[in-house]
Amino acid sequence: MFLQSITLRQFRNHRDLELTVDPGVNLFLGPNGAGKTNVIEAAAVLATGLSPRGADPESMVPWGEEGFAIKALFSYDEPGLDPITLEMKYRSGSRRVIRQNEKIEVRLKDLLGRVPLVSFVPEDLAMVKGEPDVRRRAVDMVLVQTDPAYAEALRRYKEALKSRNAALRQLADNAIDRDALLPWDDAVIEAGLVVCAKRAAFLDDFSARVNAIQDRVSGGRESIQILYRPSFEGPWDESGAAAWKAALRRNESMELATGSTSVGPHRDDLSFMLNGRPARQFASEGQKRTCAVAFKLAEIPYVQEKLGQKPICLLDDVLSELDARRAEHLLHELSRTGQCFVTMT
Repeated sequence: MFLQSITLRQFRNHRDLELTVDPGVNLFLGPNGAGKTNVIEAAAVLATGLSPRGADPESMVPWGEEGFAIKALFSYDEPGLDPITLEMKYRSGSRRVIRQNEKIEVRLKDLLGRVPLVSFVPEDLAMVKGEPDVRRRAVDMVLVQTDPAYAEALRRYKEALKSRNAALRQLADNAIDRDALLPWDDAVIEAGLVVCAKRAAFLDDFSARVNAIQDRVSGGRESIQILYRPSFEGPWDESGAAAWKAALRRNESMELATGSTSVGPHRDDLSFMLNGRPARQFASEGQKRTCAVAFKLAEIPYVQEKLGQKPICLLDDVLSELDARRAEHLLHELSRTGQCFVTMT
């Protein structure tokens, strides 16, 4: 699949931008602050509903404006299939409204997978040594596109988690009684078990794909394994649900003090093992970045395999962060894919 054109209205620093793009490689050059990254982000937000930067919609609205709009025309790789137009409108304090071909309203959960996309931003280079939320977001960006059940479970989990945390704060203030927390315990656990089970299954498969690329990049000198480190060890079934609920009870005093849920997918992590040793502690900076590059490159065939379309690739100021050898290998791999957008200063 590829993007033909994109229009931004009041999106970050772009008040009114219209671009027609090439089905191959598109290079955006300009100084910092010119808005290159914002074009990349807008394409990702429209295609997946998620920002590669982890930003929320409200932060994308320019100062003094009431909302933003993104509109784009996409074409399929196969001849004979009609192009589709997607448009997203957002007003501050309201939900996002998404339409296909200017008529059909699309729910956010149904948007995922319509436009396959792989994004690579500077934060991804810190995947190995950065904070756990960087690694969780990397997994989520793949799974929300390729597994509708995962996307729905993650949505329900986030909603239940927000409500449970609010209930914890109310309980700490004696505004509600203990029983009012129980429905949110059940909601968090029910959705959380699905999220954890699917993350575990995905990484069992995906780790080998990343290792194949790592082996190729390093000339056979390095192997990598990605281990899932859930905040709560399964099993992801009824017995696991009972154990999870017991863990929440044990941690209740701490949760009331902090107003936050102590166990669940929002506290999961991944470990990158390089040649059998934790990459975070023992790998060089170059090796850590190679691990991140291998992870992102493995996404491309995975997404294509699951969705049946070549994904659009977005690279935001990543090449400047890599040494010449790694940048060359990344570009070589990308040359075999479909459409690509690259920003550079």
